[in-house]
Amino acid sequence: MIHFNSRLYFTLSAVFIGGAIVAFLLFTRIHSIATALLIGYFYVSSAAISIYLVHRFVAGKLTIFSMWQQWILKSFLYMITVSFAYLLGLVFQTLVLMPLETIERLISDKVWAGFVALMSLPLDQSLTDVIFASGEQSLIVSIMIVFIFIGIISLFGALVEIKWQENRSREIHNRAELAALKAQIEPHFLFNSLNTIAAYIQENPPEAEKLTLQLSKIMQYMTYSANRELVDLKEEIEFTRNYINMLEIRFKELLIVKWSTDYSSPAVQVPVLIMQPLIENSIRHGWVDRNRKLQITIRITENKPFIIIEVKDNGLGVRPELLKKLPKPGHALANIAERMQLIFGKPDLLTISSVFHKETIVKLKIPR
Repeated sequence: MIHFNSRLYFTLSAVFIGGAIVAFLLFTRIHSIATALLIGYFYVSSAAISIYLVHRFVAGKLTIFSMWQQWILKSFLYMITVSFAYLLGLVFQTLVLMPLETIERLISDKVWAGFVALMSLPLDQSLTDVIFASGEQSLIVSIMIVFIFIGIISLFGALVEIKWQENRSREIHNRAELAALKAQIEPHFLFNSLNTIAAYIQENPPEAEKLTLQLSKIMQYMTYSANRELVDLKEEIEFTRNYINMLEIRFKELLIVKWSTDYSSPAVQVPVLIMQPLIENSIRHGWVDRNRKLQITIRITENKPFIIIEVKDNGLGVRPELLKKLPKPGHALANIAERMQLIFGKPDLLTISSVFHKETIVKLKIPR
């Protein structure tokens, strides 16, 4: 049994009806049903094919722009497309209605003269006179305008393609950085965790078993999320809790982590491995004096239209002159900021505040 695609069925119906309407309008001047139908369906088919090509190969790439930019660009692009289809139909209509001898004479004698006349247009006559001219000159001008529209569409398509390729390059770069981050976490974190488990095997076997299961969950999550861009916030929290628990056992009472979660939005999606680098950043850069306790506070709240993830530590802090440069390229925080802007299409979703020798706060705003 054949199943028709509803969109294709609607498109074919629109082309059929539209072609019949245009043919009916042309019949009052052409007085030939076959010729009117041929020209009418050429007009409508050209418009439908042009719109389809733009929708299929260009419109999808405009998602790299904001919503209002997409609306403006699509309106402009479809307007050019319909205008191009009309001009193409005008050329086709002129060629169909014009005698073959006249067409041959135009090709051999008049094309270059028409081009020269068009180029000297500002010096000789008004644009209106040429556009609304009849016969051979009208055909030549129509052909020239078609080529101009082709150039405009080609230029626009090239610009969109360049922008899209840049976006794809950034996306690939961010995924590579994420893979590198995972590769960096796994051996370093795995080595320390296995040492901790080994120390508990004889002293406290049940605790060693518990740690082994937690480590298994951590590695399973990292493997499972390897090809995912977004994960459920609950999954990310569970992974981060397991990760922190391993750190607390390793550093014992010197590391204190407090949690506070207060949000009601269901199924919140966040970039994968978005919280772990913040914890690691606090330990690596904020915890200079390992004889002093480090307290990390993780707060997850809701402030519509965002979910706020805040990681605060009482470590070294950042000097004011350095704080202005953060997040700097190559830094874990810069990686997070770029990933969030790429995923959500909004800047300034990561902010950093710090008081030197007192605290550092990193805040993430997750659009819902």
